[in-house]
Amino acid sequence: MKMLVKLRPECKHIYITNMEKVINEIRNVMSQAPRLNLRGIGLSPLTQYAVSWLGINVTYLLIKEHGVPILPQDLKVIEELAKRGDVDVVIVVASSITKNSTRLAYGSDVLLELARKYSLSVIYVPSPLIPNSTMSKLIFILDQVRSTAINVSRGVRGINRVGISEITKVTTFLLVLMIFGVLAYIFKMHGKLLNRVTLALLVGGALYSSIVISMSYDVKWVLVFACAGISYGVLSSLVAARRLYFLAGASPHAALLAAVLSIALTSIIGINTYFWALLLGIALLYIAGFMIYRGLDADIATSVFVSLTSALSVIAIYFILTNFRYSADVLSIIVGNPLLISWFDVLFLIALTLAIILPILLTYYENVYIGIDREDAITSGSRLWLYDLITFTALALATVGIIKVVGFVLEHVLILLPGSIAIASSRNSKEALLTSLIISLSMALLGLNMASIFNIAPSGMIGLLLFAIYVMTLILKSK
Repeated sequence: MKMLVKLRPECKHIYITNMEKVINEIRNVMSQAPRLNLRGIGLSPLTQYAVSWLGINVTYLLIKEHGVPILPQDLKVIEELAKRGDVDVVIVVASSITKNSTRLAYGSDVLLELARKYSLSVIYVPSPLIPNSTMSKLIFILDQVRSTAINVSRGVRGINRVGISEITKVTTFLLVLMIFGVLAYIFKMHGKLLNRVTLALLVGGALYSSIVISMSYDVKWVLVFACAGISYGVLSSLVAARRLYFLAGASPHAALLAAVLSIALTSIIGINTYFWALLLGIALLYIAGFMIYRGLDADIATSVFVSLTSALSVIAIYFILTNFRYSADVLSIIVGNPLLISWFDVLFLIALTLAIILPILLTYYENVYIGIDREDAITSGSRLWLYDLITFTALALATVGIIKVVGFVLEHVLILLPGSIAIASSRNSKEALLTSLIISLSMALLGLNMASIFNIAPSGMIGLLLFAIYVMTLILKSK
């Protein structure tokens, strides 16, 4: 105020008038505000500053800082707080508010689902990026509190209830160690990298992990990771059979570009991000596939493809971050966001998994034949264009459709390693397909379970498990 008057003395009266107006508005708002004594769960640090003046104590933040991913422990804590009755209200962030719709910020859906499950009140906090005055946003929050049946005192709640027990955690961890120990023993004693006993142990461990996660956390997690494990397991065996490692490793670059551009297209045109991402991703993979089909060396075609998509991805990410309010969406594409999945996403992934694996399974042996001797397949009159189309379509669907679950970084591992392990440890193509599928599925579910124990990113844990299996396979194969 003093600085403004010093800079423009002739406007002193205007500054004083506006200041008094703001002060009166603040006093008016404060006089209407109820004095609450409530505990809440907030989406991000923004929420605690927006509601603390109402007497709402934000006891836990789902997102600690901007850019920090949500971990299994975060979801477990808020579930336990709500289950014990230690929460009265959840505070979410609205990234845009119109007369017809409200777009919620990244992670808000989890808190809304928690509120519905435990009958908690919800307060929507307008994002600072919404072009309205701070006073209007405070009034918006106040109107919600006054029109919502929120008790002014939290009172006494029920006794604490324990979620997943420490005993379950320990037994799960010991089970994983036992599986790896038995694997190593079988490899050493019988000289076979994978046999029926080994596969049975992997399946048993995966089923056990599924039961633990379903009972202790959320069945959606199991369905999502099972879909990812099945899709990448079958696809990885196809990649190994067709010897398309370089192109498969490059396909996540196309997925990243398609997923980022889909954010802008959905915001501008509408429809759905999945629609635009799949449309763009399939088109990009078809371009690479067409170059290979026309006779260009696969490595050269892939190099050109990676160069183009990488450059465009950088430009697209910069464009989204500077022109749209969806930086969290971009982050979820890069590192993966499997724990905030909705039932719509689950149903979409189930349908996508079927669309990926069924064509591959129906044409698997033909693709193996093409991978062994492409020239002979051409001269024998095989419909090479059809099998190439199925391969590139499956690559596009798997990389683009599941990128938000596992993330851009881990897609490289999940596409390449299961098939590589299967090739190194199998005697025929059928065994390679089965091995790749079981390893991918079991490591996906075991990785999810271990990630919930150690409170780390699930996709990272899955990558470490697959890498450990691959290294162990190479070591034992060399002996």
